[in-house]
Amino acid sequence: MRYLYSGIFSTLLLLFPCTPFMADAQESSKQDAVKYVSPFARDNELCFTCHSVRKYVFADESEGKTFKGVMNAGGILARDKFYSSNHRSFSCTDCHSSRFQIFPHPDELKGEQHFQCLDCHGGDPAYAVFNFETIDAEFRRSVHSGLEEKGFDCWKCHEAHSSKLSFRQSGNLKEVVAYSNAICLDCHADY
Repeated sequence: MRYLYSGIFSTLLLLFPCTPFMADAQESSKQDAVKYVSPFARDNELCFTCHSVRKYVFADESEGKTFKGVMNAGGILARDKFYSSNHRSFSCTDCHSSRFQIFPHPDELKGEQHFQCLDCHGGDPAYAVFNFETIDAEFRRSVHSGLEEKGFDCWKCHEAHSSKLSFRQSGNLKEVVAYSNAICLDCHADY
């Protein structure tokens, strides 16, 4: 257990470094208070039509077909969480295949590989302050890295559709710790 706690502690220091970004937290929260309007809201709405609800019905008027479905919990995305997340300025097809615009989605897309943090943020000087490479190295030394073959990846803890950078920049230590602990406790809590 000592290694687990020391690994978590060093990872927390990497995730929440004492940087000038802490001073920018107040400015960041002011910007977050204004409702964000994505330049891709119209395109993204095609995805949210189904992926923001548990049950959906879709009619393809060109072919006279009606599709009904039930979304699994992992496929349900909340608009408000997405549009307040780090990736709110993206189009869904920036990360997902443009072939998802076809409905029903082609079967071969069900196993689409997710981008991992380093795929976009690795080696980019603009993100150097967040130490993504060091975090990845810490992950490789952790017990979690042995679970990659079973599908354990960055997304298991840091869901890309709702992750918020502002928590890392917060000057409120209680908020930072609560957010960080909640990520771990999603899997490691006794209910």
